[in-house]
Amino acid sequence: MASKSIQDLYTDFDSIVSGISGLNQFFMIDKSEINSKRNCSYPILVVEPPNSSSSNINKGFDDYKMVCYVLAPSSKANSDYEELALYDEAMDLFNDVLNALAAQRNGYYIIIRDSFDFDRVTKVGSDQVSGLKITFNLLAPSKLSFGSPPAPLWLTNTSNLLGFYVSSENLSITADTLDWTPVQSPTQTLQINQADRNSITGFDGVNLTFTGNNTYGNTEALTIPSITLPSGAFSVLAKVYVNGGVDVTDKVTLFSFNDSAGNYEFKVEIITSGGSQGEVEVTTQDSGGIGTARSSVIPLSPFGFANGLQTIAIVNDPTSVKTYLYTSDGLVEFPVAYRDAITTSKFMFGGSLVSTALPEPYRGFYGSLRSLAMYSEVLTESECRSIMSEMESL
Repeated sequence: MASKSIQDLYTDFDSIVSGISGLNQFFMIDKSEINSKRNCSYPILVVEPPNSSSSNINKGFDDYKMVCYVLAPSSKANSDYEELALYDEAMDLFNDVLNALAAQRNGYYIIIRDSFDFDRVTKVGSDQVSGLKITFNLLAPSKLSFGSPPAPLWLTNTSNLLGFYVSSENLSITADTLDWTPVQSPTQTLQINQADRNSITGFDGVNLTFTGNNTYGNTEALTIPSITLPSGAFSVLAKVYVNGGVDVTDKVTLFSFNDSAGNYEFKVEIITSGGSQGEVEVTTQDSGGIGTARSSVIPLSPFGFANGLQTIAIVNDPTSVKTYLYTSDGLVEFPVAYRDAITTSKFMFGGSLVSTALPEPYRGFYGSLRSLAMYSEVLTESECRSIMSEMESL
């Protein structure tokens, strides 16, 4: 990924503004220099040349403190209501800027969603214009991180690999979309999307973050809309943090497979409350009926740390009718497995459908995700541990 300079920021913002109807000019100047701009073609976007920091250069990003203004003429003849409309229009224009920044920059920029502040401003510059001042944090690839070659973002074992996803690459987030393309996908490209555009998964610049959102029509789950596994065998590996001590529901979901009718086929859940907190529950539903098994051998609530994610592997073996869970603490065998072919099913990370008849039919996830790998085979323990070791290093 190429680094980004302030000149690159200027070029990209200028290109964005030129493509937005209703936003007519762009300037990258200090606020004190706005006085020198007269009779502009309003509305305009002004971005102050940003300061940046690199608190952890190993992450490879500069953290820019962005200060932006969307400005348009005000009039004493306007009613109070008309003046309020000016601010609403400024917000709409800036939302278009953000969407273009996230969607068109190919993942080079990461917008920190919880960093925004908005202030109304009046009588700005010689033209005495009004509008909005917006401050937020923007991550961009740093030049300082490119002195040595970065670690390769791929897995050695590509046999039957369906996709390998890393949060630092190929991730595009807008106000209502999330698209995540695999860095490795030997046979097909299985795109990960947001399950619900009303609740976009958070991103802190390093990890995707989930808050246990369970309301129907408002789930943070990520999804591969259609996946087919003819033998029913699969292995899913994820570098995650499972938040403990948060009683969001009786359970949270690590991942699930769901058929086209919305019925679950396979799901891994973690008990989050009561004396069973941390127990792992695997539930399957195939032509042979429903199978459920729990284990407290390796508790997963919490699992890893907020600043130290760990890798877990779940393997579904239809032949032995077992599901295997691997962590750095050992192995757990569950005497259940999904035994049918998986056909055009929906894979969901961080969510499972319980029942649309319930007020909160989705069981969400509470924690973080950095990388995800999926194989269409039963990986052996040695294969799992080799892949887990590679994922831990990323």
